[in-house]
Amino acid sequence: MNKLNLTSILFRLLQKDLLIAYRKTSSYLTPLIFFLVVLTFFPLAIGSDSSFLNRIAPGLYG
Repeated sequence: MNKLNLTSILFRLLQKDLLIAYRKTSSYLTPLIFFLVVLTFFPLAIGSDSSFLNRIAPGLYG
């Protein structure tokens, strides 16, 4: 009997989820567009202080 380990189970689950997401374009495009909009508007909302933006940039873009 072939015993499945946790890594292979997680890999199969990830593979299944990616296949489902590939079939439905909206299921991965909507979160991606939302993420890009948030990253674009966040610096505009908090101001243009470059020292403050440099301090928080690793948390947003890294």
